[in-house]
Amino acid sequence: MKKIVALIIFIIFTVTFAGCSAPQNKISYSYRFGYETDHEDKLLESFIYNVKAQQLSADNTLNPPFYIKGEGTYTVNIYKQKSDFKIVTDFSFTGRYHFTADDSESEEFTDTIHSESLATIGFDYFTPISAQKSFDSSLPSFEGEKKSKKAYYSYNIGYQQINNDIKITSAVKDDEMDDKDKVLIADETNADVTLTTGSRLIDNEHIFLAVRLQNIDSKFTDSFNVFDSLYGIMQKMSITTKENFEEKEFDGKKYECYALAASISGKNKGSDTLMYIAQSYYYDYLNKGILEDNININLLIEFKHGNLIYTLSEYNNYAKGQKHQD
Repeated sequence: MKKIVALIIFIIFTVTFAGCSAPQNKISYSYRFGYETDHEDKLLESFIYNVKAQQLSADNTLNPPFYIKGEGTYTVNIYKQKSDFKIVTDFSFTGRYHFTADDSESEEFTDTIHSESLATIGFDYFTPISAQKSFDSSLPSFEGEKKSKKAYYSYNIGYQQINNDIKITSAVKDDEMDDKDKVLIADETNADVTLTTGSRLIDNEHIFLAVRLQNIDSKFTDSFNVFDSLYGIMQKMSITTKENFEEKEFDGKKYECYALAASISGKNKGSDTLMYIAQSYYYDYLNKGILEDNININLLIEFKHGNLIYTLSEYNNYAKGQKHQD
C-alpha cells in the first residue's frame, strides 16, 4: 500500500523529486521584483492553476492498472517575511479512479493538500528552512464498492545549516480521524528521521521557484537533491531543456515557451514532469526606489505530470511594479 501512496502523491502532486551531482550551469538566483510590496501581509506573487486529468487512450503504452479522472485547482502564494520567503500552496481535486482491467470506477472523491514552507534566497544560494504539509488524499482500493480509501496525514521537515552541511529532521504523522477504513502512512521509515547532506538541496515545495529564479535559456540544465519524506530518503532530480519551443496560451495571449523536463533517479522513480516557462514575460518594478524595467520573470504557464495538466489561469504581482507594455 505504501508504494501506491507514493505513486498517487507523485501523480497528484507534481513535485516529489529528489543524490549528489553538481549543476551543469553556474547557479545565480534573482528574485525579479526586489523585496518591496504594498500588500498588507507582504504577499509578492500569487498563481492560480486549473488542474485537469487528461483522458488516457485505450492503446496507451503505459498501460497503468488505474488512473485519475477529474479536475481541480492549485494555488501558489509567495510572501516576503523579513529576510525569508514564505511559500504557501493549496491543491484541491475532485475526481475518480478508473481501473483499466475491468473498466470500472471508484466513487467520486475530493482531495486537498496544504503546505507552508520557508526558504532564504541569496544571489548564489537557495536554502530551505522548514516545510509543513497536510494531506486528505484518496487512494485506489481493489476491494469494496467504493474502490478508494482515505489517508489523512501530515509531515513536518526542518532544515538546519551546519557549516557546509544541512541537517534534516523529518516526521510523518497520521491524523486522528473517525474513519475505520483509513490508510495509515506513518511507519518506522518516516515517523522520525534525521540525516545530514553536504549536497545542494531544494525542498519539494520550492522546486518551481528555485528553477524559475535562474536564467533560463535553450541550454539550461540543473540537478540537485530533494528529501522524500514518505520514505525518509534523499533523491536526485535532474532538469534539462528540450530543443524546441512550445506555444502556450495565458490571459488571451500566446507565448513561446521553454519546455523543461524534470526527472528523478532512484527509488520511487516516476514519469518526467514537464514545465513550460514563457520565453518572454516582462515586468517593470521599483526596487529600493529605483525603476528597473523590462525584467523577464520566467512565468510558469503550464506543467504536467502523468495525466494531470496544470494550466495557469490567473497571475498577480503585488510587488511595486506593473506589467511591461510590449
